[in-house]
Order: sequence, then structure tokens, then C-alpha cells
Amino acid sequence: MEELGNAVFEIYPNPAKESATLEFLGLNSEAKISIVNMKGQIIKTIDIQPSQSYELNLTDFASGVYYVKVITEGKIITQKLIVE
Repeated sequence: MEELGNAVFEIYPNPAKESATLEFLGLNSEAKISIVNMKGQIIKTIDIQPSQSYELNLTDFASGVYYVKVITEGKIITQKLIVE
């Protein structure tokens, strides 16, 4: 679990197969999520409204390590996501 200002950000399950839940506690503003592969390429970008969670569909993702970047209120936090 990582802190993002007053918000907390968690990914589960991790490692994941078909989907992963991105859970936000205390997120009060819009956020942008970027999924980045090990080559630094942005695979997917998602704009989300303030909410508690977002279900990320991984069926189109190849197995490997990805980085999930959450950007909100001028702050960036990154967590590793392993797709099996």
C-alpha cells in the first residue's frame, strides 16, 4: 500500500492473471493511470473519477512486469504489477 497525498493506493492480486483491482482510499480528485512495460512504453492510459477502486482487465497483457503510475494533484506514485 502506497500513500498518494491523503489517498492510499493498492494493487491486488499481485501477481495477477486476468484482472487486478486498483484500490484507492481517500482519493478526492480525478486521477490518471498509466500502465508502463519494462521498455518504458505506455501500454494503457486511463482517466478515473474519484472512487474507491478500478478493475483493470489484463487479458490483453503479455506475461511480465509492468509499472502502474497514478498521477493526481501533481503527485505521481508507481507500483509494480506482475502479470502471469
